[in-house]
Amino acid sequence: MASLLNTTGGYVLDLGLAGAEATGSISEKDTFINEATTNGIDSAGTIDYGVIVAKGTEDKGVVPLTASNGSQRVQGLTTRVALQSASLPGNVVGYKTGAAVPVARLGDYVVYAAEAVREGDEVIALATTVTISTGITTNVGGAKGGVANGTTRLACVGMKWKTTTAAQAKGIVSVYSRDLGTVLTS
Repeated sequence: MASLLNTTGGYVLDLGLAGAEATGSISEKDTFINEATTNGIDSAGTIDYGVIVAKGTEDKGVVPLTASNGSQRVQGLTTRVALQSASLPGNVVGYKTGAAVPVARLGDYVVYAAEAVREGDEVIALATTVTISTGITTNVGGAKGGVANGTTRLACVGMKWKTTTAAQAKGIVSVYSRDLGTVLTS
């Protein structure tokens, strides 16, 4: 159910930017450091907003989710800092290597669906990102696109879709568990 922040008179307004809080619900984030030097939205490892990231090598580190062999652990969904510039140096938007990355622990967030999803579906992290026509990347899918297989489709326990969403469209993901990380192997 949408909150008063994004509805008026029963009409749903456009959702906000990827990674932004979607409703007025309670939210909680944890901060990690982007350890990536490759495999991001650019060749330097920049991590986009509203995507699933994996645990890095350091205790509080994250990297883009890219392994298709089940060797990575899901750390969570990146969120957008409200005051962050929309165009960082080099015209790359996101969290560069060494930057602090806020990762959702509780709350409802705007994300782009990599595939069509249904309301109530478990969130599935895809090892391969999808680039939307606007240049935004996403790796957030759902059970409608296929079950988690522990390799290319990783279950995100503690996250579900709040909206039925078409592929490459904005929807809302609810994060309802503070401990999202599990080692996912087949």
